[in-house]
Amino acid sequence: MLESERTRETAERRADAAEMELRASQEALRNEREGARDLAKDMQLLRQTLTDIQRQAHDALMRERTGYEQELTPAVENLEQALLEKEMVLEVERAKNQQEVVHLRRLLEAADSVAA
Repeated sequence: MLESERTRETAERRADAAEMELRASQEALRNEREGARDLAKDMQLLRQTLTDIQRQAHDALMRERTGYEQELTPAVENLEQALLEKEMVLEVERAKNQQEVVHLRRLLEAADSVAA
């Protein structure tokens, strides 16, 4: 009888220890799940923050681009106008030079005919 009582007590101690271990495991699992939920929330917040930062950076770049375009457009238009004016001046000079060449050829022909 003493032996069976010892066996029963040992079995109860083992059962109690197993139950305590099970509870500890369940508590650890609950803590892990809670930690995982917190981590998931943090990740979602970080994703949203990154998205906000990207959107703000894009908006800032677009504002800067628009500013540069507004600043450069008149400068480009001025350069185009100056180029057109220079082309017109060069065309007038070319026409004058061509007239002078024609005039000089006539003078040369006249000089040749006088010399002949």
